[in-house]
Amino acid sequence: MKKQFTVFGIIILTMILLSGCNGNSNDLIRFIGEWEGVSIFQNNAINVTLTFFDDKTAKQVSEGIHAHWFNFSIKGSSLYLILQDFPEAGPIIYKYKFSNNYNSLTLSNVDIDTMILTKQ
Repeated sequence: MKKQFTVFGIIILTMILLSGCNGNSNDLIRFIGEWEGVSIFQNNAINVTLTFFDDKTAKQVSEGIHAHWFNFSIKGSSLYLILQDFPEAGPIIYKYKFSNNYNSLTLSNVDIDTMILTKQ
């Protein structure tokens, strides 16, 4: 009986440890859906909608006119966006931060812009 408790304890401990290794996938799930807000660069703001899909693709629509499709991934606290039409350009890397119970998202890239988004 003591051996069964030991085995059961090891299984539970292993499950707890492995669940802690999955932080990025939790954030990945939080990205999925439509986000609306503004993109700010050099004191200019434009309306933007970013939609993240389960298949790790994303669509960005700026001012309701220009649409770009990306493949995306998460590494640490960074979001990597790769243009599907121009992958050789390499990734666009944003630092990301969730707030407001994961309903607000800030994406920051000092060379490009900062996006302040709200989940729809």
